[in-house]
Amino acid sequence: MRVLMVDECNYTCLGASCFLNDIKNIDMEHKLSIESAKPFLKEFCPDIILLNLSNYCHQVDECHVLKEFITASQRARLYIYIDLPYPITNQPIMLTERVFILNKNLLPAVLTQLRNTVPSNFPLYIPDIEHNLFTLQELAIISLWMNEVPNYRIAKKLAISGRTVYVHKRHITEKTAVRNRLEFCFLYNVLKYFLPVPVTNPSFSLLPL
Repeated sequence: MRVLMVDECNYTCLGASCFLNDIKNIDMEHKLSIESAKPFLKEFCPDIILLNLSNYCHQVDECHVLKEFITASQRARLYIYIDLPYPITNQPIMLTERVFILNKNLLPAVLTQLRNTVPSNFPLYIPDIEHNLFTLQELAIISLWMNEVPNYRIAKKLAISGRTVYVHKRHITEKTAVRNRLEFCFLYNVLKYFLPVPVTNPSFSLLPL
């Protein structure tokens, strides 16, 4: 199993490498940035990518290099972690069948899972399961919410009640294990690179990436 870690913290990379380097069936490499990791993907062909996207929580604008990196890593299973007090959960949140997001405090648990699982049996992929964390209506509400559209306009645009909008927002924050809109906004700056674009309802679209 080939594991790639992308983290600007040398200590984190060194600690992870030392933790896994005595497992003969695990080949681990690390890079300090998305820019340096992107050209390495084709050569290394990782099965698992551990990706620190903490800095992107503060970056509202699109990052073309990150988008290209994600596209180029579609054969890998991604564990996205952020060095913030949230998501507040004791296990990684499954965004799609191959992408998970977690608080950096859970990184040791993920490394332990990699270390303790026989590599050939590690569930790199979940066959025949198409998983998205959010429903189409939740995606629509997220898009409008992050564009600062008020609840009554969201309700009118989606032909639902204001109460339903509120309930969906509560479900969205519960699913992402955050406590409020501010925390979700920071997390959304990472999530937006992985959210599917709904095509069944032409009346809305996600924020442009």
